[in-house]
Amino acid sequence: MTRNLSTALSRLGREVPVYVESNTGSEDAFGQSEMAWSAYGDGTVLAARSYQNRNTTMNSSDGQRHRDRPVFFFPVDDAPPADARIKYEGSWYELDAVTRHSTHAVAPGSSVIDETFAPDN
Repeated sequence: MTRNLSTALSRLGREVPVYVESNTGSEDAFGQSEMAWSAYGDGTVLAARSYQNRNTTMNSSDGQRHRDRPVFFFPVDDAPPADARIKYEGSWYELDAVTRHSTHAVAPGSSVIDETFAPDN
């Protein structure tokens, strides 16, 4: 199984940029720690995306909307931490809880709509 998963990730996965938010060590005018986004590790990781329940909908005040909630697969040693942001096929996603298995790591992602988040890539 390990070889099959590694092969699938190398064939279907792609190198994606990864950013994590960290404390800059300075404070703003209100005494709150300032945070900044920086590249994680080497700056990229190998990832593959899948949709487990693509046709699910969520209710809102505007009625039902389809949701973009993919699941990302990573090599177990290169998996970014939870709350990291990755760019996959032109869209940014924030990773939720990362589950590590012996052969791989899995993390659901939420689409990022944050106008203040603008890394170089």
